[in-house]
Amino acid sequence: MRNDSGSEVAPVRRAAAPPGAAVKVRRGPVAPAVVILVLTQLMFVMNTSIVNVALPDTGRDLGFSSAGLSWVVTAYALAFGGLILLTGKVGSMIGPRRALVLGITIHDTALTAQHTR
Repeated sequence: MRNDSGSEVAPVRRAAAPPGAAVKVRRGPVAPAVVILVLTQLMFVMNTSIVNVALPDTGRDLGFSSAGLSWVVTAYALAFGGLILLTGKVGSMIGPRRALVLGITIHDTALTAQHTR
């Protein structure tokens, strides 16, 4: 075979899998995972609702126009998206279960600190 520059290229051979090297998939109860995912989604929906409910007070306290309030929602969405990317990386490094528990703990701690002021 020749590549674009005209030099010879050796074909690549795929290594054969050893016999009996089947992938084992561990099956467990699905209900706990579904409950955790539903609760996580519920927290997100509640957070978004809180931001939208707080918009009139935020606009009045900070003197924002309606265009400024749309920036508040946009900033929240951007921050949330950035944190999703960060937690995806953290989940890859420490494992998804630990990352989820860590994220929920940090989130609830921040909400508790905010509401106690």
